[in-house]
Amino acid sequence: VAALLFLLVGALHDRTHTREISAFGGLGQTLPRWAGVFVFASLASLGLPGLSGFPGEFAAVAGSFVRWGWPIALAGVGVVGAGVYALHAVRGVVQGEPAAAEEGAAPLPDLGVRELLAVAPLAVLIVLLGLWPRLVTDVAGPAVDVLAAALGGWL
Repeated sequence: VAALLFLLVGALHDRTHTREISAFGGLGQTLPRWAGVFVFASLASLGLPGLSGFPGEFAAVAGSFVRWGWPIALAGVGVVGAGVYALHAVRGVVQGEPAAAEEGAAPLPDLGVRELLAVAPLAVLIVLLGLWPRLVTDVAGPAVDVLAAALGGWL
């Protein structure tokens, strides 16, 4: 998810030479492919069910709740904060009226074939790992068991 977001921000920066959210607006109208992938990646970063972040976040919260109980609900504050930030970025960049272009400036090009070829495998992996997390957990499980045994009751 982070790789996809960095790719998208890099592609936009390459076109505009700025990273200021306030310099954008309405990219959903002017760059629909970029905006669609950005919304998808932003939602994936929130750990929505069916996307790669959900299994890990759910397991971490459920396991922590078993160990520490209700105080772990404070982690929800962080989740809400991340959601507010991601949705603020989506609203500021994708929605609204398109930002005024400089006088005589060419319109921004949307994601090209080369960029889509870089985006597609990342998007597929995000969905694949969200639906079948065992692709990672089965491989990582033995190492996690060794670490858990080494840490003993510390956690």
